Amino acid sequence: MNEQQPHDQSPNSAPDSMPDNAAPLLKRIGAALIDLLLVGFFVSPLLYYFKLDSLAEHPFNVPPVMAFKVLGCEVFVFFVLNLGLLATRGQTLGKLVFSLAIVDLNNQKPSILQLVVNRYFSQLVMVFVPFLNLLDVFMMLVRRDRRCLHDLLAKTRVVDLNVVVVAQPNRFVA
Repeated sequence: MNEQQPHDQSPNSAPDSMPDNAAPLLKRIGAALIDLLLVGFFVSPLLYYFKLDSLAEHPFNVPPVMAFKVLGCEVFVFFVLNLGLLATRGQTLGKLVFSLAIVDLNNQKPSILQLVVNRYFSQLVMVFVPFLNLLDVFMMLVRRDRRCLHDLLAKTRVVDLNVVVVAQPNRFVA
């Protein structure tokens, strides 16, 4: 008997059919809001310490150097709050609250390098390119798998850990 394995794939290829455990839109938005609020709460003291809090008085007239300093503080706080969870579970604090996780296209936890370089660096670049961040969110709204542009670039997806999927032998399923 010469039977072929139906899911014999290389580690970088996507499964033929991904399980339908894509994170619901409202859960993704809720997780993003929690992450945003936490970063805002903890970045405020840093902005005060570095005397960057006066930027709030003139939000549309911020010198580029100051804007990069504020962004640097935000990125620093985001990773202080989330790096451990991202490295061990593929989650941010917001995703943890909503039982969501970031996985690769084979439902494996992505490496921290894949998350930081491919996923979060691409999101950071989108901040500076007009309308690219809107395209990022728009894709999540119209795609059946709810993958944003940064998910496509990083070859990741966000899944709902409360949705039970049937595991294939010898495969981890988030």
